[in-house]
Amino acid sequence: MRRLSPLFFVFVSLSFAVQTTYIPLFQWERIGEYELSNLSLSSAGELSLSSSFSTLYTSPNPVWCAIGWKNMLLAGTAEGASLLWISGNSLQSNSFPDHEIISALATDDNFVYVGAIPNTTLYLLNTKREVIEKYPLSPSYLWSIVPSPYGVWLLTGEPAEIYLLRGNKLQKIASLSSERHLLKGIWTEEGLYIMGESSFLYFLSPSSANIRIAADFSEPIQDITGDGHTLYLAINRTVSRSRRQNGEAERQEGVIYRYDKKTISILTSLPGVRLSQILLWQKKLYIGSLQNFFIYDTSDNSLQASGYGKGGVRLFAVASDRLHLITERPAKILQMDVTKAREGKLTTPLFDAGQKATWGKILGLDTRLSSLSLMTRSGMTPLSDLLEEWSSYQKQPTSQPNRYLQIQLSLSDPSPLSLREVVVAASPLNQAPEITRFDVSQQGEKLLFSWGVRDPNQDDLIYTLSIKRKSGWVPLFSSPLTNSSLELSARMFPEGGYSFLLSVEDSPSNPPTLALSASRESGFVTIDHTPPQIRNVKATLMKTRLQCEWSVFDSSGIARVWYSFSPLEWKPILPEDGLCDGQEEKFILSLENYTGGYIQIKAQDANGNESVYGQWILP
Repeated sequence: MRRLSPLFFVFVSLSFAVQTTYIPLFQWERIGEYELSNLSLSSAGELSLSSSFSTLYTSPNPVWCAIGWKNMLLAGTAEGASLLWISGNSLQSNSFPDHEIISALATDDNFVYVGAIPNTTLYLLNTKREVIEKYPLSPSYLWSIVPSPYGVWLLTGEPAEIYLLRGNKLQKIASLSSERHLLKGIWTEEGLYIMGESSFLYFLSPSSANIRIAADFSEPIQDITGDGHTLYLAINRTVSRSRRQNGEAERQEGVIYRYDKKTISILTSLPGVRLSQILLWQKKLYIGSLQNFFIYDTSDNSLQASGYGKGGVRLFAVASDRLHLITERPAKILQMDVTKAREGKLTTPLFDAGQKATWGKILGLDTRLSSLSLMTRSGMTPLSDLLEEWSSYQKQPTSQPNRYLQIQLSLSDPSPLSLREVVVAASPLNQAPEITRFDVSQQGEKLLFSWGVRDPNQDDLIYTLSIKRKSGWVPLFSSPLTNSSLELSARMFPEGGYSFLLSVEDSPSNPPTLALSASRESGFVTIDHTPPQIRNVKATLMKTRLQCEWSVFDSSGIARVWYSFSPLEWKPILPEDGLCDGQEEKFILSLENYTGGYIQIKAQDANGNESVYGQWILP
């Protein structure tokens, strides 16, 4: 059978070229395709139970922004602008009916700053949830609020402008014509760092109110966080592009940069991951993505993936010394608990055998772990909705042979488990070849056979051509054929009707017990050796005008007719009714300025047989 994808490590049994494919269960380069629930998976391949999660809030409306303040979590919603005040099991809210989205939140010791759009307005709320001041900013969009010792900075969009609120006075500080929106700002001991929709990181010095480009990251900045000294930036970088039948596909990776004292360095990269938001808390960088989230420990430079189940993280927020995760639709606010989860699950990406395969044992797991269980499901397409139901793993997968396999691992033991050497074996399942066409035709003295065959395994094939006799099908040759066409002399077969059978086998690539075959009959084929008859040739010459008439007859049908006054110059001629569609056709040839000569007529039937008639016609 054919070799599989080069991503796989292949062991080949030389006796019959049957392959066993070993596919690593854990591949960090595919981490973006894994689904984790209450588990942490380190880049070193160590799997362990993570902290459990409590659901504090669920809504069909998205949560746009969130921040912690005075032992409470504040969250702003979209599609119905509301400010949520969450404390334990208590939930209170402020409604802003003149707006659709709470676009930005910030706090200081005394106030909560709320940005709402459209009809953009900055609101100041006190601890009693009362609005004590508001500042209209329309038609701008307010995206980020950054408190600082100099006042509260406001970053807007369309136009991209920077405002400063000091005391009760709001004034515009700067404007950037090169940006549509200023999306986020971070205050450091140096000043205000700002990101827009471009690849530029801007810096504004509060003393001079001048804004400049601090760094260019070549691709748009997704998010920014920091600790007042060092900045961390998230970039979604396109690694490569490839063309497919259904369009162009991109391969991406998420990259985290460190910016410290005007020095830029790559902190880590996540293959196949699209980043959403990052948050630095307690010397750990929390990295949200469309699938799972990641934790980078800046103290020891370790990296691990974690997750709460199906779906990614849109936002992080810290409140009451707890990390909170905000998910996409439906919007959920999850609180990471101190206690460990009792059970966690890991769902792998789909493994592709390249063709229908029998999946073998999953090797390398410690069978002594009684708290470890496995399930598998398979399918012929990579669409998750079309995969079979999950089935229990019993010494080997019980899923049906299919091209794709997915594995789900459940762990309830608190002891870490290494997954670095775990592999799953697959043996491509032999599938029968398929004859897509089988054509037999006569062209004069030649009998032509041609066929097309498709083999899912791309096996080497042999062919047998047989003819039907009273005793059954009899091979024409003592040895099988290896080519996909054949030319024989039609004279090998007397005139009459015949049926031919083409059989194909994949035995050259498979042991006898596994070899498969297919066959296809040609149907009724008529072999004709009789050429057309050229009849009733009549030539009339009137001065220099020649009119010549004749008919052509053939029981198998007339294909083409020519005439010539020179052996090297045959010219086609159509019958009197304009179409060769009968067994007998009449032809009329009229020529002006004829001076005499030897005329020839050639006719060909549907099976390629030809006849020629010649006659001198002189004045």
